Amino acid sequence: MVGGLLVIKYGLSERPQIVAANKTDIIQDEDAYKAFLEEMKKRGYEVFEISAATKQGVKELIDYTAQLLSYCIHLCRYVPACLQIRGPRLEDTL
Repeated sequence: MVGGLLVIKYGLSERPQIVAANKTDIIQDEDAYKAFLEEMKKRGYEVFEISAATKQGVKELIDYTAQLLSYCIHLCRYVPACLQIRGPRLEDTL
């Protein structure tokens, strides 16, 4: 429930989200993983399959994240509502 409260409090459901599935090099339950992928697709999420150990998919995830952040920064220059901070500022979390 705490996660749900954070989503509501900081408006996280309205922000872009990235789904990364780690340890895809050692999946033990293929059926469960396929069900997860299907659920994410149904919800409209692209899943980045990565392995921190082998570095598989990590570059693609970083590249996509950089593109998304670049887009968001560009958008905020033209949409004043984007500049409203609803949650903790990045500087305050470091």
